[in-house]
Amino acid sequence: MCGWVLSIDRLIQCISIRRDFVEEELSKKELLRLTGISYGQLYRWKREKLIPEEWFHKRASITGQETFFPKTAILNRVARILELKDRYSLEELAEMFSPELSDHLFQEEDLEQFQEITTDVAAKCMDVSEKDVFSFREIVLMCVLSQASIALKLNEAQCDSLIHQLMGKQKEMSVWKYTVAMLRLMEEYLLCVYESAHPPVWDDRLVLVYEADLAEVANQLKVKYHDTFHFHMKGVDS
Repeated sequence: MCGWVLSIDRLIQCISIRRDFVEEELSKKELLRLTGISYGQLYRWKREKLIPEEWFHKRASITGQETFFPKTAILNRVARILELKDRYSLEELAEMFSPELSDHLFQEEDLEQFQEITTDVAAKCMDVSEKDVFSFREIVLMCVLSQASIALKLNEAQCDSLIHQLMGKQKEMSVWKYTVAMLRLMEEYLLCVYESAHPPVWDDRLVLVYEADLAEVANQLKVKYHDTFHFHMKGVDS
């Protein structure tokens, strides 16, 4: 599935067109210069799985072969590692940055700990799902719903419909593959969910007004609330 677009009021027929997405890259030499880290640190973090192997892109260059990285992702990750490395072991950092979802279950009272989740969104999600225990995937989506609602100043009806749409589809989504976007068509908001690796081409009438990469949101939450919830990742031995 490349993606789907939903109106807050109705389903819109949409064709997502795949395109080659060229992200700005940074050479290894420039990365080391900008961040002040050493060659040894970089490859140790790679071995310890703090930096994904797929971010290391080797290509031929004038001097032989050079390694390049997705610029924004690698600079953000190195900054985060440098910020946290004196507080946590490399093993703990690897768990935080792991692409595995946390298997921690969150009770109703836990939702109050997340500054990113509004009271209204939390209450509505409990009503829609008819439960008060949530997975980490659902927590990530609540954060996105809350921030989108605030950023776009959605009214109660729009917010309710958005929650129904997104929470109803959450089981079909891998947090680590998808981006949630909000588009505006004249006075109407549309919800779009697409594979992050394959951004769709929007109709010229659509204006992108909000966007959240679910993997990035999930990583930020795992790091920020690591001490609060002591996340254990699926597939990672305790």
